[in-house]
Amino acid sequence: MHKGIIIPGCFLHSLFFIFLSQLNVILIKLNNMERIAFFLVVILLSVQVFSQQECAVDETNGCKYYTGNAEKRSITWSGECVDGYVSGKGESKVFENDELIYTYVGNVLKGNLHGQGIMSYKSGHKFEGSFNNGEKEGAGRLDLADGSYYEGNYLAGVMDGQGTYAWPNGQKYSGEWKEGKYHGAGTFTWSNGGTIETSWELGLPGGYAEIHMENGDSYLGNIKGVNKSGGWRFLEDGQGTYIWANQEADIFLNEIEYTGKWKNGQRQGQGELIGKYDSYKGEWKNNFRHGYGEEVSHLESSWRLYSEVCP
Repeated sequence: MHKGIIIPGCFLHSLFFIFLSQLNVILIKLNNMERIAFFLVVILLSVQVFSQQECAVDETNGCKYYTGNAEKRSITWSGECVDGYVSGKGESKVFENDELIYTYVGNVLKGNLHGQGIMSYKSGHKFEGSFNNGEKEGAGRLDLADGSYYEGNYLAGVMDGQGTYAWPNGQKYSGEWKEGKYHGAGTFTWSNGGTIETSWELGLPGGYAEIHMENGDSYLGNIKGVNKSGGWRFLEDGQGTYIWANQEADIFLNEIEYTGKWKNGQRQGQGELIGKYDSYKGEWKNNFRHGYGEEVSHLESSWRLYSEVCP
C-alpha cells in the first residue's frame, strides 16, 4: 500500500477557521457584554481545537487517522473506512520521514485507537491492552526492549491504579500508581532480595514501613523518602524498631534490637537498645548514647560467648 498524506488538524481546525471568518457578522448582532462572553467562549474553543491531535490520511482509501507529530508522519490502513475515518479492526502502520515507527493491530473508532489493540514500536517496545480515544486506558502490558515490563492499569496514557513494574535485574515494584509514579500502598523489591512495604506519594516512600534487608536485618516503623540521583532512598524517621540479624555469628556486634526515636536515619531522642554485651535505655543523639540513660552490662554472658568462639 502507498503511504498517506497529512491533514493538519483534521476537520476540527477547518471548521474553526470557517467559524472565525464569520466573526464580523456575529459580532454586529451582539452588545458589549455579549461580545465579552463570546470572546471567552472563542478562547476556550481555540485551546480545545489546537490541542487536538493532527491526523494523516491513507491515500489508498482516504481514511483519516489521528496521530501526534502528524506534519512528519504518514500512514497505511488495512481495515474499514467509516465516514472518512479509520474504523473497526485492522492494521495501521505509521511512518515518520519515511521510516516505520510503529505498527498497530486492533480496534479503532473514528480515527482514534479505541478498544483492544497491540502497539509494536521500532525501538522494540510493545504494548498490548486497552485504548480509549487514542490513549492507553484500562488494563495493559508494556514490554520494553531492555527486558523491563509494566503490567497493570492505565489512565489517560500513563500508569495509574494497580500495577507491577519489573526490571531485568530482579528489581520490582508492585502496588498502586498515580500519574506514572508509585502512589498509595505498594511493595518495592531490590535486586538483592530486600523489600520495603509502605505507602508512597508520587514516587517517594513515607509513613509506616516494614523493611527487610538482604543481610537479614529488618526495620519496622516510620520512615521518610528523599530523592537521590537516579531514584529515591528511605531514612528511618520517627518511632521504629530495628532488629539486627546474625548476632551470634559476629562476636563484635553488640546490637540485637533498638526501639525508639529516629531522625534522618539515625537514632535520636528516647530509645532502648538490647545488646549481647550490654543494654541501654535513655537518650540518643546522632546515633550515639547521649544524655541521661541507664546501662546494664551483660559482661559474664558475653565472655562465655567469646570463650566458645575463641577457646
